[in-house]
Amino acid sequence: MAGMTRRRFLARAGAAASAGMALGGLGGGIRRADAYITRKGKKILVVGAAQEVPNLDPSLHYDWSTRMLQQSTYDALLKYVGNPPQTVPWLATGYEASPDAKTWTFHLDRRARFHIGDPVDSAAIKSSFTRTIELRQGPAWTLQGVLDPADIETPDSLTVVFHLKQPFAPFAAIVPWWYIMNPREIRIHDQDHDYAQAWLREHDVGSGPFRVVSWQPNAAYELEAVQDYWKGWPSQGHLDGFLFQVMREASTQKLAIQRGDIDVSTNIVPEDLDLLAHAPGTYVTENPGITTFGVKMNNQRGPTANKALRKAVAYAFDYKDLINIYKGHAVLENSPVPIGMRGHVDLPAYRQDLERARAFLKEAGVPVPVRLTYVFVDGFEEEKQIGLALKASLAQIGINVELIGRTWPTMVGMGSKPETMPDMMAVFVTPLYNDPDAVLSQYTPTAWGQYYGVTFYQNEGVTSMVERARSLADWSARVAIYQGVQKVIWEDSPEIFGMQYMRRWAFRSAVKGFQFCPLRATNEIDMYTIYLQG
Repeated sequence: MAGMTRRRFLARAGAAASAGMALGGLGGGIRRADAYITRKGKKILVVGAAQEVPNLDPSLHYDWSTRMLQQSTYDALLKYVGNPPQTVPWLATGYEASPDAKTWTFHLDRRARFHIGDPVDSAAIKSSFTRTIELRQGPAWTLQGVLDPADIETPDSLTVVFHLKQPFAPFAAIVPWWYIMNPREIRIHDQDHDYAQAWLREHDVGSGPFRVVSWQPNAAYELEAVQDYWKGWPSQGHLDGFLFQVMREASTQKLAIQRGDIDVSTNIVPEDLDLLAHAPGTYVTENPGITTFGVKMNNQRGPTANKALRKAVAYAFDYKDLINIYKGHAVLENSPVPIGMRGHVDLPAYRQDLERARAFLKEAGVPVPVRLTYVFVDGFEEEKQIGLALKASLAQIGINVELIGRTWPTMVGMGSKPETMPDMMAVFVTPLYNDPDAVLSQYTPTAWGQYYGVTFYQNEGVTSMVERARSLADWSARVAIYQGVQKVIWEDSPEIFGMQYMRRWAFRSAVKGFQFCPLRATNEIDMYTIYLQG
């Protein structure tokens, strides 16, 4: 097995980037080697990613690229593992819930240590939850109106008790995404009472299996393993570290993994994945997921604030194009809640019906032709292809679509408020936790400003039903409400509900230990279990 220095890797990656569009199929004399970087005898795995990490701060931001680095550098009380997903104790050794689901008591692992050696105690748990709640970003929406910092009790250093304002059955399902931060480091790096937000954008203050050693915004992020990680490592081995390298073009990633310039690819078009699955030196994993793709429409401003126009768009789109673009590795949605998730209900699916689309366009009462914008991740080939298909479909009823490619951080900023949100935006969403509340809460104002809430959909009846359901401990009562919520959202057509696609990654043959969990976002990988063989 042959590694390479970081300098040699970056040189080869640059060459791959410039040549990516020129080289075609697989094989054909392309040199195969292992991509890992060697530094002082350590092997650093290289991940090719189409998306940047805008902000590492666990209280402020999450998407698939951000969460992949957050879960590597931080720990939570519980962790999702396996397929089907299960929550397992992590910083906690266990927990109890009161019969009414209002009081939750967690017992901490006395071994847990932050990277600088401080114990992960109940005070750290309380301060981390308090910080996220008070900053009102990131995962804060999941407990909005449910938990106040004053209601977090720390009877001793290894016990933390959450007294919720109301019964909340999904609480344990949410906990894995509330990462714990070192309060002492936050105090050290605080600037003008900013809760160390400036520092945490590019640094970690966690207890996870890796720590940040290099941060090049929009380019590359390097993490090294914490060799004496308090939780220990899987018996088969672990990485010494990994480099998360931004490579926006799918063709660039394909060439890079063929050549051995990267070990893992998170963005290769389906036909090339099919070829890589049978090529020497690489393999492809494929698992059914609950990640959904939708074309989110701005429900507050512009032409798409008109419900009849949104329904015209929904009926004009040819959904078969989604299946064709993903070469059959997808299924079409028939409800806001993903197929396979508990609480899902089958609804009459939107499918192309140009006659109905024209009728809804007439009902909308807008001058034709209508002009709409569709924003997608620059370099994400499938999102671009979907945009082209959308453009062709809508042209048949007098709607012109302009395609605009932008970087993901730019898209997140555009979608932060209705005034800057485009008419339509391509968005993949993985439910944050294994409960319908994780999906349906995205259609309430608590999700506004987050990438999954860029529709800015508002229906007071939906909001009331979601809040009612999450306050009940009895599942049978909750599911009846969720079925009604799905029907109302579906009728309002806040977006083009598109597809659930098969989750697929390409790896070099030396990469082992991948464990799929459907609750990990889009292209996210748990690097804790990954190792290099040989």
